[in-house]
Amino acid sequence: MKENKSPSAFKALSKEEVLDQLGLNEEYWKKREAIMIEKADYLNTKFKLNERSEEEIKSLFKVLYQNSVSQNTLSKGSNCQAQFEADIASAHATYDFMIYYGCTVLALRTGPGGYAACAAGSVYNATLAVAEAIDAYNACME
Repeated sequence: MKENKSPSAFKALSKEEVLDQLGLNEEYWKKREAIMIEKADYLNTKFKLNERSEEEIKSLFKVLYQNSVSQNTLSKGSNCQAQFEADIASAHATYDFMIYYGCTVLALRTGPGGYAACAAGSVYNATLAVAEAIDAYNACME
């Protein structure tokens, strides 16, 4: 926003001030890290992840992911709107799964830095999926 050529109240603010106004300050990241650690501990305790092989962990999360997607999938009709809603639901389910499960498991093995990188990738993938759903909807409507 600071690099935007149009006049903006944000141009006069420092990066820290902008992040503070957006609620993405250091306190936010500390809270996110605490939540991530709590979820990682829960998953590790519940599923005894430290005692399982990598293949078992992948299988476990594949099942959890499929359950997550099936709960969020709308019945697909033949019209553009139904397909668009299904595509958005799928993007949302994939993002939720990665943030709540996939990235958390990665963090168990790599630490908070791995979670941050995974979460950023999940945001990118979700944004791309939504953009593709919009493009497909527009193409279907033509």
